[in-house]
Amino acid sequence: MKNKKMAKELGVSLVICLLGLWGVWYINQSIPADGRLYPRVAFLILLFLGILLAAETLWKSRKEAAAPSETEEAPAAKEKGAWFGPWGMICLAILYAAAVRYIDDAINVVLIPMAGMKLTSGLFVATPLFIAITMLYFRIRSWKKILGVTVGATILIYILFVVLLKIYLP
Repeated sequence: MKNKKMAKELGVSLVICLLGLWGVWYINQSIPADGRLYPRVAFLILLFLGILLAAETLWKSRKEAAAPSETEEAPAAKEKGAWFGPWGMICLAILYAAAVRYIDDAINVVLIPMAGMKLTSGLFVATPLFIAITMLYFRIRSWKKILGVTVGATILIYILFVVLLKIYLP
């Protein structure tokens, strides 16, 4: 494994581990005991995944050092527009966050006066759109896969937060 790539992966794993440690510490300091379980588990999983990433990176680098390749691989040609990848995802995430807010506001203005109650939230309208657009952005073209992941993720979010945790989502 090249030194720059290994350094980047180790840096990312360090940031993930530090975020996991900080989260566990912060939860123990600021959240009441009866609400700590799920956030603590989430941050411990994050810490574990950071350690796993570091271990995998070190294992790969040792494996490559033990058996050097005879021919250097040519660097992969960047496909047109590849630099836009991370920035495109950041833009999609910002649009998603704005869409949740504005769709929720529209629901509050239009549906509540008409129906007398809130029927849905902006999250359950914006999330399927965001998932479908993101999958298209990553060049997944199978409509069966897009529909399955979109519907499955939306149902999972609904069951987890609204039914099990009884948390109102915006």
